[in-house]
Amino acid sequence: MAQWLWMRYGISDWKARSGSPLGPGPGGALPRIAQAFSAGRLGVDKVLELTRFATPETEEGLISWAEGVSSGCLRRRAD
Repeated sequence: MAQWLWMRYGISDWKARSGSPLGPGPGGALPRIAQAFSAGRLGVDKVLELTRFATPETEEGLISWAEGVSSGCLRRRAD
């Protein structure tokens, strides 16, 4: 799957292999982030960083914040 993501979307090998804990099944563990990603509100870089620290209780507010900051800002917060 990681190789397909890398080839299809041109994302780095690391990002493709790291995956995203949006969770299995409908909605997943972080359904609002999954919806924002599906709707194009958040890109793969931001989703990968957000899912390092978001919880079902915090994800809604984090999505609004993430839309206005860079992926690097999200990475620093996650670290």
